[in-house]
Amino acid sequence: MQTDGVGLAEIDYASDSYTRLNVNTTFTITKLTDSQGNRQVNGTLQTGETWNRTVALTQSESFQQQGGGATAAVAGTAFVVDCTSPTQCTFTAVIDNVTLTGANGHTQTLNPLSQCASTSGTLCTAVSQLTPDQVALIQWIRVNVFLDYVEHGLGNGIFEPFTATVVVNHGVVQSVTIAPNNPGPPPACQSTPANAPIVFDGSPGTGPPPATLGPCSMTAFGPDPQPLHTNVSSVAAPGGGFVTFSIPVSHQQVGNGWSTDPEGQWSSGSADVYFVEGTSVTLTMPANTLAFYFYAEPNTFDTFTITATAQGGPSSGAQVNGDTGVQFFGFYTTSSSNPIVSIAISTTDPLGMGIGEFGIGQAISAASASATATSTTNATTTPTTTMPTTTMPTTTTTPTTTTPTTTTPTTATPTTAPTT
Repeated sequence: MQTDGVGLAEIDYASDSYTRLNVNTTFTITKLTDSQGNRQVNGTLQTGETWNRTVALTQSESFQQQGGGATAAVAGTAFVVDCTSPTQCTFTAVIDNVTLTGANGHTQTLNPLSQCASTSGTLCTAVSQLTPDQVALIQWIRVNVFLDYVEHGLGNGIFEPFTATVVVNHGVVQSVTIAPNNPGPPPACQSTPANAPIVFDGSPGTGPPPATLGPCSMTAFGPDPQPLHTNVSSVAAPGGGFVTFSIPVSHQQVGNGWSTDPEGQWSSGSADVYFVEGTSVTLTMPANTLAFYFYAEPNTFDTFTITATAQGGPSSGAQVNGDTGVQFFGFYTTSSSNPIVSIAISTTDPLGMGIGEFGIGQAISAASASATATSTTNATTTPTTTMPTTTMPTTTTTPTTTTPTTTTPTTATPTTAPTT
C-alpha cells in the first residue's frame, strides 16, 4: 500500500487491531495468519509513518512490524514507526511495552514514552526516554490519539503535557505542585440557576474575539490536530467534550486550503476553518456551555446573508462579504439551567461557507474542578496514564480493499470563480 502527499489510510486486521498510514507512506502486509488460522500480523514499513494498535494477544497470536532492519513485537500496545528510508527507522512506544529486535539478534525493550532508532538492523545503544511534553509535540501521535477518541469514543482525545514537582518520603507522596504552565480547568462562568434566555451578541463585528461574553471568561480553541483537507465530524473543546457538526465538514486552514487573509479578517493568520459544502450546518455543544462564539464568511467573493440561530433562542442574520468581512457571531446565557445546546448556521451562498475560530465558556462545578485536579495529579506521578487506551474502529476497510484517498473539497478553492 502506498499513500501520496495528501492520502491517509487505515488497515483493519481484525476487530481489535489496525495500522494507520500517514501521508507519503509505503507499507507491505507480509502475513495475517499462521497455518492453524491464528492471527499472526506481520507488516513491513519501507518509508513513511505508521500508528499501530492492538489489544492484548493470546500466546498463539502475534503483532509485528519491520522497519530499518529491525522488528517490533508487541503483546498489546500502541506504537509508532517512522522510516526516513528503508534502512533508517525510529520506533516509539506510546502505550505499554515494545520489544525491538535487531538483525544480529540484539534486543531493546521500549517502555511507554521511549524511542529507539534502527539503522540497517543495528539498534540504538541506549533507549531514549521522552518527556510527556516532548511526545505532545509529535503531531502524528496527537492526531491518532484524537482519532481514537472521535472514531471510537475512548480516552479524551487530547495528549496533555504537564510539569510538576512531586515530593516522596519513604515511598509515600507528600505533595504535588503543578507548575505554573499547567493552567488547570478554564474559568467557570458566573451563572445563576434561575432560568434566563439565550442572548445574541455580534458586537465585535469583523474585529478580534472578546475576552468575555456575557457571564463567561472565554477560552479560544487551540489548533485542531486533525489532518487538514479531510472531512471531520467534531472538534475538541478546551474545557472537555466536543463540538459536533451535523454533516461532515472539511478541515481547512487560512492560507492552507482556505484563501489567504491579506487584510487580516481572521484574528489568527493560520486559523482553523471548517468548510461547509452546502448552505447549512448545526453545531451541537458540549455539556454546560453557557457561551459560544464563532466567525463565518461565505465561500464566494461576494456578499451573502449568514444566519445563526440558537436552540429555542434568538436568530441573527448578517450581510457578510467573502472577500473582506469574516463576521463574529456570539451567544450566551446567564442561566446554568438553560445552557446552549445547539446553534444552526445557514448561508444564502450556494457554494457554502467557512466557519471557525471558535471560543467557549462552560459552567464548571466544584466537583468537576476537583476531579480535573485529581486526574492531573495522578498523571504527574504516572505519566503514561495521560494516553488513552483504544479499541478497533468498526467502520474502516480490510487489508484487501483499503485504498488511500484524498478528501479535499473542490469547492473550497475552485478554479472557475474566485472563492474564499
